[in-house]
Amino acid sequence: MEYEYQSSSPDEKAFVEACRRYAIIFHGLKDGMLEITFKGKMKRYQQLHVLEFDPTRKRMSVIIKNEEGEVYLLCKGAESAILDRVIEGEKQITLQHVNEFATYGLRTLVLAQRKLSEKDIALFDAKLQDARTSLQNREEKLAEVFDFMENELHVLGATAIEDKLQEDVPKTIESLRMAGIKVWVLTGDKEETAVNISYSAGHFKQGMTELRLTKITDSIECAEAVRRHMISAENNFSQGKHNALIIDGTTLTHALYDHGDILRDLCHLCVAVLCCRMSPLQKAEVVKLIKNGKDAPVTAAIGDGANDVSMIQEAHVGLGIMGKEGRQAVRNSDYAFSKFKFLNRMLLLHGHFFYIRISTLVNYFFYKNVAFITAQLFYMFFSAFSQQSLFDSFYLMFYNITFTSLPIFLYSLFEQHTKQSTLLEQPQLYKKITRNRKLTKKYFIQWNALGLWHAVVFFFGVFLMFDGDITFYKDGKMMGNWMLGSVVYITCVLAVNIKLGLETYYWSAPIFFSYIFAFVGNVAMTSLYTGLLWPDLIISHQDFFHLFFVHVSCGPIWLCMILLIVIALLPDILIRCITDIQKTKNDSRRNHILIAKYIAMKMPHSDSTIPLKELSPPETEKFVTTSDDSPQLKSFVQKTNL
Repeated sequence: MEYEYQSSSPDEKAFVEACRRYAIIFHGLKDGMLEITFKGKMKRYQQLHVLEFDPTRKRMSVIIKNEEGEVYLLCKGAESAILDRVIEGEKQITLQHVNEFATYGLRTLVLAQRKLSEKDIALFDAKLQDARTSLQNREEKLAEVFDFMENELHVLGATAIEDKLQEDVPKTIESLRMAGIKVWVLTGDKEETAVNISYSAGHFKQGMTELRLTKITDSIECAEAVRRHMISAENNFSQGKHNALIIDGTTLTHALYDHGDILRDLCHLCVAVLCCRMSPLQKAEVVKLIKNGKDAPVTAAIGDGANDVSMIQEAHVGLGIMGKEGRQAVRNSDYAFSKFKFLNRMLLLHGHFFYIRISTLVNYFFYKNVAFITAQLFYMFFSAFSQQSLFDSFYLMFYNITFTSLPIFLYSLFEQHTKQSTLLEQPQLYKKITRNRKLTKKYFIQWNALGLWHAVVFFFGVFLMFDGDITFYKDGKMMGNWMLGSVVYITCVLAVNIKLGLETYYWSAPIFFSYIFAFVGNVAMTSLYTGLLWPDLIISHQDFFHLFFVHVSCGPIWLCMILLIVIALLPDILIRCITDIQKTKNDSRRNHILIAKYIAMKMPHSDSTIPLKELSPPETEKFVTTSDDSPQLKSFVQKTNL
C-alpha cells in the first residue's frame, strides 16, 4: 500500500519516507494506537506524551509504550542539544557523521532514546500534572519537566536531508544585491551546513573574506573578537575587498545584548551576513538590532516556517513563502507568494512601479489644490478682505470629486515610467527610489512651487484681461465677478490635467478614457448646473444661470486661457525635456559600456585597449540587433553591476 505523508517538518517526512523504502511502513493512527509494519509484521504502539519542540531546548520527544509494555522516550534535535545528554552509544562516531553531512550542506538531526521505568513514568506524570495546573510560570515549569526527562539518553544515530534550493535563488539574491539591498541569512542550521548553502545560493562568493564569530561563550572574549574583526573589515573595505560575516547563536547571546552597536557597525562593513544556529527569538532580535540603527533602514524578513514568524512580525515588511513547513509564516506576513524568485519581480518591478505611482499621486494632490485655492487668497486683496468667494460653491465641491480625480486615480493604477524588461534586467535602477527619494522635501517644494506659479499665472492673467472695464461681447456686456472665477477655474482644471499628462509615460486605453471622461463630465455637469433655473430649496441664488454658455461662446477668452496654460506649463515642459534627455543619455551610456564589456569578454584576444568612446552608439546598436549572441548579452546585462 502506498502512502503520501504530510508533516510540519521536512526532516520527519523524509525520515518516514526513507524508512518505507526499507519495509518499515508507518500506517498512521488507528483506535488510538500507532501502527507500523516492521519486517512484514504489524506492530502497535501507544503514544503516551508528546514533549513539543521549543527553540530553547532545540529538541522534541515522544513517550510511547510497545506491545510488551515497555516504555521509551524517543528524542530528536540538534546535535548540540542532544549529544551532551548522551551516556550510551556511539557518541563520537555520530558527531563525526553530523560534521561530514554538514560539509555537504545537508540539514542534520540526532536521534536518541531512553528506556523508562514505571517509577520514571509515575514521577514524570506527577511533575507534568503540577506544571500544567500551575497558575504562574507555567511555560518555565513545563520546560523544566521536559528537561528532566530528556536525560541519560542512548544515541541511535544521525539523519541528514538535502534542503534543495528553489529555482533562480542565486540569480534573485544577486539582483537584490545589485539593487542596493543587503541580504542576510538567519537560520537554525549548523554552521558548516549554513556556509555551504550560502555559497550554493550565491549569498557568499569566492574571494570574500570570511569573518567568523562562532563558539564564543564569554562576553569579554566576544567584545575582543568583534573589535578585531572590525579592524580587519575596515582594512578590507578600504582596499575594495568584500567581507562576509558568520556568527552563531551562542555568540549572538553576548553580542546582541552587550555589544550591539559595534556589531551593527561591523555588519554594515560586510557585503553578506550569515547567522546560524539561531533560535526564532534571536532572529527577531537581529532584525530589531538593524531596524533600530542610526540610519534607520527599512527591513524585510522572508521565511516559510513557524520558526520564522517572530522575525517576520518584527520587520517593517513581512514576507511569507508557502512551503512544506506549514502556513504559519504566510498567515503572519504582509505579502505571500509561492517561490523565492518572485521576490525579484515583486520588489524590482511592482515595488518600483507602485512607489512612483504613489509618490506622484501624493505630490499631485498637494500641487493641484495649491494651484486651485491660492487664487482665492489673491482675490482677497482685491475684494477689500470681504467674505466674497471667487469660485461658486459648485466649483469648490466638484473640483476634487470629479473634475481632477479620475486621471490621477487611473495613473496610480497603470503608470509604467520604464519598461518592465528594463527594470528586471537592470536591478541597479531600484536605487533611484530608495530612502523615499521621490517624497523628499526637494520634490515636495518643487511640486508646490509649480502649483504656486500656476496659481499666479491663472489669477493675475485673467484679472489683467478683465481690467480696464473692457468687454469682449458685441452687446457691450461687462464681465463680472462670477465670470472672473469661472475663467480662472476652467483654466486651472485644464492646466492641472495637462500637467499630469506631462508626468505620464504609459498612455494606455484607461488613461485616455479618464481624460476624455474628465473633459466631457466637466462640460456636461457645468452645463447642467448653469443651464437650468434651480428651485430656491436647492440653490439660493441664480447668479450663475447661463454663465458657462456665455463663457464658451467668447473667442478672446479661449485665446487668453490657451496662452495662460502655455505660460504656466513652460517650467513643467522644460523639466520633462531635461529629464528625458538625461534619461536617454544614461541609457545610451549604460548600453555603450555593457556592449564594450561584452565584446571584451567574447573576444579576449582582441585589442581590449580601445577606448569605450570609440564604439559609437550606432555601432553598438547594430551589434545588438545583428549579433546571434543577444540572449547571452541579456544574461550578461542581468549579472553586471554598474
